[in-house]
Amino acid sequence: MTRQVASIAAAVIIAGMATSAAAFEGFSSNEKAALNVRHLQSELMVAALSCDLRPQYNAAIDRFQDEWVSHGQELKQLFRRTYAGGGERELNRFVTALANEASAESLSRGGGYCRDARSLFTEILALPRRSLAVFWDGRADISQEHLPGRIESAAAPRN
Repeated sequence: MTRQVASIAAAVIIAGMATSAAAFEGFSSNEKAALNVRHLQSELMVAALSCDLRPQYNAAIDRFQDEWVSHGQELKQLFRRTYAGGGERELNRFVTALANEASAESLSRGGGYCRDARSLFTEILALPRRSLAVFWDGRADISQEHLPGRIESAAAPRN
């Protein structure tokens, strides 16, 4: 029975990784890194608010300030290229969608969520600088409909 559960869990994880990798098709490595880092920041922000981990969040923001900024600029450029004048609005929609998904996960997982969030902050604060994108690569679970060029919008499609 345990072996069967482990096999099912492994299949789900592998399928999720394949889905995540497929979701990023067509994006440059810099764009993918920016999307991953924004996803991580949303996860950390929700964890900080939901689990009273604000000091850890502030420490992570301070420690990786340069990385948050550089990936944030890349993300803004991606949304501007994709949506022209509607880029800022669509970026805000994207960030809101990420936060809503993280919040829904925190509510559905209960106490286990905060335990895992504390562990995540411990891992992140032990990382060397400029390593967030590599650390979170493959972990970001961004729904395809939220990605630039796939967001349902009246804005022009991505070129």
